[in-house]
Amino acid sequence: MGYLDILPEPGVASGCWPVVPIAVGDVTYLRGVELQLNQMLSLQASQNGATYVDTYTPSIGHDVCQIPLVKWVEGFVPLSPAAPFHPNQLGMQNVAYAVIAQIH
Repeated sequence: MGYLDILPEPGVASGCWPVVPIAVGDVTYLRGVELQLNQMLSLQASQNGATYVDTYTPSIGHDVCQIPLVKWVEGFVPLSPAAPFHPNQLGMQNVAYAVIAQIH
């Protein structure tokens, strides 16, 4: 399965400085790295007879810049029990829904 959307989409927001201490110009770069990582995971799954679960697409709009109860990934200073820049409980619940949907 892929990684959740961590940072806001270009044009939607310019980052959420200073809450997330990542320069606006780096947000676009880091999103690109994450998209490449998810593409690589999808390719490896397809080349090795595995099923890739896209958790990125359903997580768009639930990035670290969103308010609690909307965001699925915590920021630099987590506001719920999770490591920085990792999924919170809501994020993992939605990952589970994506996996279950792929199975059925």
